[in-house]
Amino acid sequence: KLDVIEEGTHFMISWLHRPIIFDIRARPRSVPSITEIKDLQTINITLRILYRPRAELLPKTFCKFGFRL
Repeated sequence: KLDVIEEGTHFMISWLHRPIIFDIRARPRSVPSITEIKDLQTINITLRILYRPRAELLPKTFCKFGFRL
């Protein structure tokens, strides 16, 4: 079944349904970079990226890749 159910209390039949639980909180990733500016000085820049999976696309992603993300 390719439906995404929002958080909360849900009733399931244990031998018929199997919940697949994903963590969809925003997670940070830092990407450091070393670059030179016009006057040839080297500076360090760190870019912090916050990312999370899109909840509506999780069923398709799981069918395609499984838990190998």
